[in-house]
Amino acid sequence: MKRSIWLAVTTAALVTTGVAAGYPALAGYGAGGGTAASPEMLAGMQRDLGLTASQARTRLDQQESANRAAGALGGDLVASSWFDPATGKLTVAVSDADAAARVRAAGAVPRNVTHSAAELSGIARNIGRLAEGGSAGVASWGVDARSNSVVVSVYDTVAAADFTARAKALGDAVRVETVARPFVQQTGVVQAGDPWWPGTESNCSVAFAATDSSGGRHFVTAGHCTNDANQAAYGKNSSGTKGEQLGTSNVGGSRSVNAREGDMGVVAVNHANAWTLSNSVNTWGGAAVSVNGVAEAVVGTAICKSGNTSHWTCGTVTKVNESVDYGNGLIIDGLSETNACSAGGDSGGAYVMGTGATAKAVGIHSGGGNGCGQSDPNTIFQPVSEALTKWGLTLYTGGSTPTTAPPTTGTPTTAPPTTRPPTSQPPTTAPPAGRTFTSTQFGFIPDPGTLDSPVTSTAPGSAAGTVTVKVTASHWCGSDLEITLVGPNGAQYPVKQAGGSCTSYNGGTYPVSGVSSPAAGTWTLRVTDVKAWNFGNLSGWSITV
Repeated sequence: MKRSIWLAVTTAALVTTGVAAGYPALAGYGAGGGTAASPEMLAGMQRDLGLTASQARTRLDQQESANRAAGALGGDLVASSWFDPATGKLTVAVSDADAAARVRAAGAVPRNVTHSAAELSGIARNIGRLAEGGSAGVASWGVDARSNSVVVSVYDTVAAADFTARAKALGDAVRVETVARPFVQQTGVVQAGDPWWPGTESNCSVAFAATDSSGGRHFVTAGHCTNDANQAAYGKNSSGTKGEQLGTSNVGGSRSVNAREGDMGVVAVNHANAWTLSNSVNTWGGAAVSVNGVAEAVVGTAICKSGNTSHWTCGTVTKVNESVDYGNGLIIDGLSETNACSAGGDSGGAYVMGTGATAKAVGIHSGGGNGCGQSDPNTIFQPVSEALTKWGLTLYTGGSTPTTAPPTTGTPTTAPPTTRPPTSQPPTTAPPAGRTFTSTQFGFIPDPGTLDSPVTSTAPGSAAGTVTVKVTASHWCGSDLEITLVGPNGAQYPVKQAGGSCTSYNGGTYPVSGVSSPAAGTWTLRVTDVKAWNFGNLSGWSITV
C-alpha cells in the first residue's frame, strides 16, 4: 500500500555530478554540439525557465562544457561544484591554492571559501544524528556548496525551535531557513512518464525501462509505490486509463526501498501479455525524447520531468544528495531537488537531462508539493543510478526488446558458495583476447557503506584462474577502501584490502587469482568505504575473464 506522507521543502546538500572518467558527459546536445536540441526540451525550458529558444540552446551548450569540466576534476572537487547560469561556468568551492589550480586547469571557476568540504560534511552528519527518530517541524538538512554552509530547513519554527538551537550550536557554518509548506510523497508499450497502477490503488508513474543479466524486463519507479510484495501491476490502455496487467511489483518482497537508503522500487514486466519496453520519455503532446544513458544531477543545470498528472515540466536542479525528513520517523538520504513542478500521481516518474542523441536518465520522482499552481514548486527525486546498481539492472536504451521473463519469486534457485574456492591453481597463460567487459556506470561510494557495480559477461566457458580487474575511481583516503570481486556463482575474491596511509586513491589494475567460476553472467565489483569522514566515487571498471 502506498503511503502519502507530508514533507516540508528540502534543503541544500553535498553537490554531486555524474561526469568523470567512464561516466558519459552530456556532449553534443546544444546549438554548437552537433546534435539538434529536441523541440520538446527547448519548449519546456522556455515555458518553465523563462528562456528564449536561443537562450535555451545556449544553456544546453554551457551545461555540456560544465559537465566536461567536472569530468576533469577529482571526486573531492566534484562534490563542491555547481553550474552557475549567470556565468555559464562550472563553479567550485575551494579552500586552498592547490585545489584552485586544479579547478582552473579543468576549465572551471574556483571560489575561495572558509569552510572545507570535509568540515561541512562532518557537521551535516552530526545534524543527522540529532534528527534520528524524527524531529517535529524539520524538513531536511545538507551541505550547500554555493553558500559554504550546512542548511537546515524548517516548516514550523515553533516546533523546530529546540532542534534549531542544537543545530546552530554545531558552529557558525549552520544556516537555518524557513519553508512555506510541506511536500507529499505523491501517489498515483512501458514508457517513461506513463501511468501504472499497483493493484487496486491509485496510479503512479513509470521512470525508466531496464533489463537484468538474464534478459528479464523491468521498469524502475518510486519505492513508496512498490512497497507491497508481489502485487499485480497494470499498465494504461489506449485511452490512457487502467488497462491489462503488465507484470508484478516488488517481486519476492526484495525489490522496493522506502527508507534511509532511498525511495526506489522495481516492477517486473513478466505478464503473459505482449508488453514491450521503450527507451522513450513521454513529453505529453510532442515527440518523445529517447534516453541512451544515465547521468547524475548537477546543481544549476536544466532538467525536465515526465509524470502522469503534471505531464512534461522543466526546471533547474537546486539541491542534491540531501537528507529529507518525511515525518513519522521516515528519513531518506541522497535525494535531489528541482523546481520543475509536480502533482499527485507523478510519483515514480522520469527526470531527464540533455536532449537529442545525448539525453540521459537522471531521476525517479519521489515527492513534491500539492500541485503546479504553487509559487515555489520544488520537487524531490531519487537518483536512478542507485536503483539500477542496487538491483543489478541495465537501463534499456532501445534495440530489440528482451522477451525473457524474470523469475516470479525473489529466491535464488541455488545458494551461492559460502567459502572462497581454492587458490592453488593460477593460470600459466594470459586470458584470451576479446573477453574484457566494462561498466561505465558512475556511482558515489557511501561514507561509510558499500557500492555494488555489476558487469555482464557473455564469454563462453570458464573464467581464467586469474582474471584482471581495472578500477577507475576517486577517493580522498584510499586506506578506507576495501574492494571485492563477486563472481556469477556468488564466490567472493579480494581485490584491494583497506589499510595503509590515508592518501588519495585513483584506482588501479589488479590481477585476481584463484578464480573458479563460469565466465558468463554478472560479475560485481563491491567497493566498501569502511570509515566515515572521507568520500569518493567509482567512475567505472572492467574485468578480463
